[in-house]
Amino acid sequence: MKEKLSTAEPIALRKNGDLVLEIDGKEEVIAHYDRRTGDLEYATTAFSKAHARGCAFAIGTINKGKTVSGLVIKTVGVKGEARDDLSKAPPMPKKDPHLGDQTDAVVKWYFAWSPKEAIRRYQVYLDADGNMVRRNVRRKWVEFIDDRADGLYGLEDKNEGKGIQIGKGKFEKSAVAEMKSFEFLDNQIIARRATCMTFHPNEVVGGFDASDDSDEQAAVALQEQEVEGDS
Repeated sequence: MKEKLSTAEPIALRKNGDLVLEIDGKEEVIAHYDRRTGDLEYATTAFSKAHARGCAFAIGTINKGKTVSGLVIKTVGVKGEARDDLSKAPPMPKKDPHLGDQTDAVVKWYFAWSPKEAIRRYQVYLDADGNMVRRNVRRKWVEFIDDRADGLYGLEDKNEGKGIQIGKGKFEKSAVAEMKSFEFLDNQIIARRATCMTFHPNEVVGGFDASDDSDEQAAVALQEQEVEGDS
């Protein structure tokens, strides 16, 4: 009997590894997943841009997304396109369980050893020549200070009773404070996902318009909310 596509999972993983999607009333194979090697190969670049998240969901879960399948996506490519050569790459660093593929060491590994995958995974903006878009950026850092252990009055005892300075002319006396600071960096990679090596358009000094000189359809990456093993 023919398998039916669930409305909860519009992309279905077949037993032969094909990932199918109903398009204009017809089922179309948009990618193929190799259960033995963990390789995911899209049929076209357009499919890789539009359906990365859906494919990760179809591969990584079963029972309409309620259960983790245990299947892992190890490599990603597009049919007919050259792949990154990982023959000399060291093992990928261990992912932080909370950060997934946004773990600093993992991000650096991708950009050093698998730049094509890094572009796709972190949704890097590309210019008309296919180069990564770079801009001067400003990143905000937030530090939480917890002085509840100091006693009832917390931060009131600091800085001659003023508390701690959290900004120009601003002081905080409560036991738990939030301190903000900014770091300015030149010539950084702009992407839809912010990491230790990529910066969101909102962080670009002077603003950023994707339509100026970059490909608005830059390769789609898997989001950090994706199932473990592909994030």
